[in-house]
Amino acid sequence: MIYNQCKVFCAFFILGILTGFIFDFFRALRKSIKTNNLITYIEDVVFFIIISIMFLKSIIVFSSGEIRFYIFIAVIFGIIIYILTIGNLCAIIFKVILDFLKKFILCFIRAMKIPLKFILNILLKIKNIKNNKILKNNP
Repeated sequence: MIYNQCKVFCAFFILGILTGFIFDFFRALRKSIKTNNLITYIEDVVFFIIISIMFLKSIIVFSSGEIRFYIFIAVIFGIIIYILTIGNLCAIIFKVILDFLKKFILCFIRAMKIPLKFILNILLKIKNIKNNKILKNNP
């Protein structure tokens, strides 16, 4: 019995750490990509849905659907430990990774503009030639 409660406590402690980790990802995403309030609200809802699904799935898997007070203590304790230990480091790493991805994607888009313009010009010339042939055939 005590072993099982210890196992459940540890599982929900890890869930708390994972919750902090996911929160830091969304926080870094918000800092890297400036968005309007609507997108921020959508991100908050997505975060809430992800955490809710994880929490409910964990309750079903680890505690057979039983909700105990120590489960909430474990999650809160996990979040606090995460924040006090590796939270800042993870937030910095997420921000660096997201900033790099943002720069890479912007650079890729800029690089693709040249061949896309070239292809678009060729297609427009083909369309113009085709339109000119149609106009010449229909007097």
